[in-house]
Amino acid sequence: MIRVTREKSRFGLPLALLTLSACAPVMQPGGQAVIPVPDNSSAGITPVPFPQPIPFPNPNPQPPVNTVNYACEGGQSVTVSYVGANVAQVTWQGTTSTLNQAQSASGVRYSNGFYTWVTKGNQGFLTQPGLTQDSIIVANNCVARPS
Repeated sequence: MIRVTREKSRFGLPLALLTLSACAPVMQPGGQAVIPVPDNSSAGITPVPFPQPIPFPNPNPQPPVNTVNYACEGGQSVTVSYVGANVAQVTWQGTTSTLNQAQSASGVRYSNGFYTWVTKGNQGFLTQPGLTQDSIIVANNCVARPS
């Protein structure tokens, strides 16, 4: 059998009242209430800094873009922005066309059904459909310029 007893403490009620009075607002002249704030340094309480917000990943990350300028035969130039691993934005004669990577026997080939950009190493060429042949080279022997 467990026996529960209640012991009286001669400090119980006065200590409770003293503790509560430490948090009670003090009325200042003019009717302003001031709430005393205990000095935490004597109580051994160390303030904890507010945690930094957790960065969330971008839900729509942009693929990396690598832009290469090519110098071609006849003084022509082609600028290609490789967007991610499968897209090339080819700018030639002031027009930019988006081409998707296509199957290639050698090198890398991008096409949109009209323009085709073929590159291998630091060289490439641009083709478009011809009137009497399947395709014609419109920018040939293009070599990447150092950036």
